Amino acid sequence: MKTELKKSKNSIINTFACHDMLSKGEIVVKTGFSPALVSTMMNELENEGVVYKTHFGSSSGGRRPMMYRLGDDLFHCAAYKITTGGISLSIINIHGDILASATYIEKIDDESSLSFSFEIVTQKIKKEEAEKFALVKAVAITLPGIMDNGNTTVSLSVPLCLKSFSFDHLVRKTFGKELPIKLFKDSDSQILAEYRYGTEKAENMAYVFVDDGIGFSMIQNGRLLTSDKCSMELGHTVISIDGEMCRCGRRGCAATILGGRPAARRYADRKNGAVDPQILTYSSVIENANNGEDVAKSVMEEQEKILSILVINVINLFAPSVVVIGGAISKYIGLSEMIQEKVDNLSLNNSTDRAKVSVSHLDMSFSLRSMAGELCKECFFTN
Repeated sequence: MKTELKKSKNSIINTFACHDMLSKGEIVVKTGFSPALVSTMMNELENEGVVYKTHFGSSSGGRRPMMYRLGDDLFHCAAYKITTGGISLSIINIHGDILASATYIEKIDDESSLSFSFEIVTQKIKKEEAEKFALVKAVAITLPGIMDNGNTTVSLSVPLCLKSFSFDHLVRKTFGKELPIKLFKDSDSQILAEYRYGTEKAENMAYVFVDDGIGFSMIQNGRLLTSDKCSMELGHTVISIDGEMCRCGRRGCAATILGGRPAARRYADRKNGAVDPQILTYSSVIENANNGEDVAKSVMEEQEKILSILVINVINLFAPSVVVIGGAISKYIGLSEMIQEKVDNLSLNNSTDRAKVSVSHLDMSFSLRSMAGELCKECFFTN
């Protein structure tokens, strides 16, 4: 009998996996349980602190239903974003609310600098938000590179100079205990954000990220497309056999001509050395182009053409119905319209099934919340 009651409670809890708030009537419909059983279980769950009343919902003619929500402290996730410029950490609850955040700005270019920065930002949250930190039950980490899906190892990260790096020891050391860990390459966390919170979303969608590097991710049939030790490195697809040497050790990768560093070099060259490409940012080149500066416009026109080629290749390979462009390049005015024109003319999709190109408008917090949501499904609702 106790086992059956526990199963009933778990079924009721799992109805909240895709809904922030529900009424008893909605739970009856979703579970198929009787109103009496749902009422009994909900009263028990409320007494246990698993659910709580929020407000009266809207009525369709009868009494207004009481709305329920899962307890705020049932599941907390520590979500990290690691870049070449530092680490950000947020503590996020079961509803996707960011409860605390900290950032440590430091150049990260090897295992040592990553480990040091990871510990610094974690200890900062632990000291300032000890109560929230103590409730963390899982760790999500996003960073550029190829992840070994199914474990906690980064197979290769060219930007961060990592190879076969595991986060197990680092997390155990900083948290003082074993915790579930899930790694996301940077574009994976961003496409999950677009799928959950974006204005353009679809069951089959692609995300292309262009900033200091190039990222690419796919959602197919509503699920993130992953494969062990294969992160679909669009930036390291060779598009010019005799091209420049890439940081990965090969020639002619897309990343050698598209992104922040190539754009800065081209801009500096056309300015005849008047600016230092080492300190020039991608955002500055894009801003100058948006303001009508001829040199910057010529550089960004080239960047758009190269990006269009990559987007068309993605469409021809995966046939997404939506392609979202993210990163600094998304701030280039008119980008989606320019790429859309080329997609309509050059992709293999027929006239009734053309992919729609849009740009991202979401900030980093949405990717962190999306990662926490994925871990919540795996670590809380599944169990």
